[in-house]
Amino acid sequence: MMNDRGGLPLRPPREATRIMYELVAPFLYKDVYRHELVLLGVTPEIVGQPWPINVNFRAFDQSEEMIASVWQPNTRITSSVEQASWQSMPVDDRAVDIILGDGCTTQLPDKLAYEKLFAELARVLRPNGKIVIRCFIRPPLQESLDQVVRDAFAGNIKYFGSLKWRLAMALVEQQDDFSIRVSDIFDTFNELFPDRDQLAMIAGWPLEMIETIERYHRSGTCYTFPTLTQLEKLISRWFTISEVHWGKYELWERCPTLLLRGV
Repeated sequence: MMNDRGGLPLRPPREATRIMYELVAPFLYKDVYRHELVLLGVTPEIVGQPWPINVNFRAFDQSEEMIASVWQPNTRITSSVEQASWQSMPVDDRAVDIILGDGCTTQLPDKLAYEKLFAELARVLRPNGKIVIRCFIRPPLQESLDQVVRDAFAGNIKYFGSLKWRLAMALVEQQDDFSIRVSDIFDTFNELFPDRDQLAMIAGWPLEMIETIERYHRSGTCYTFPTLTQLEKLISRWFTISEVHWGKYELWERCPTLLLRGV
């Protein structure tokens, strides 16, 4: 079985899910009425938190494959999953108390997708509701590919996921759409690290972990990595960033957990 060194910080570490849970738990325990909670995606680390029994937990994911392979219901509470686009969820207006998501914005291909998503979240969220999402953001000062390579060959990158994200963010240009083709990440990785056995030996990653980069080959998907300032501007029509929380794991400075409130 592949260890955590491949998935983190792309997969949420315990510290990140703890922050997320602690931001909303007081709200859930304060009132006895049934709370409607929506998860963007099927992240098991979030689903499995010790949610109180007065929670109705609904997860949405557009990918049938992700639902089939990743979804794990929380048997302590009412939890369900539905295949649906986050930009058009089968949820009534102002029906949701809390919306959670981990890394969900990175999967949006462009600025228009951001606008559609946050307009939809504003539609379904009740007044005084909360949105808590962990985002992957680009640093204000662009990192060079050379720096990423130097750190990799010095053994200074702990997680293979960190290497992939640092490459992706270094490839994003400073234009407003802040998007990168997944296939470009794959091509750049092959160019910079032609000897995967050598990289495995230096970094201490199993070769099978490095080979997961093949999933990016010829992919038509685009990822987006705005800066925190760009993200704040994008969502300002519907939400403000009320709180920003940081962890202490590798790449923490690019993985803030945000508490959003409606404007």
